[in-house]
Amino acid sequence: MIRFDQERMNELYLYQDTGDLAEQGFKTILTGP
Repeated sequence: MIRFDQERMNELYLYQDTGDLAEQGFKTILTGP
């Protein structure tokens, strides 16, 4: 799942539920011009 929040225009949130338990969850991806 990918989540986008208009309050933080340069960030995407990626949710992964596969792999090790320590690697599961939301990760922030910073984008920019």
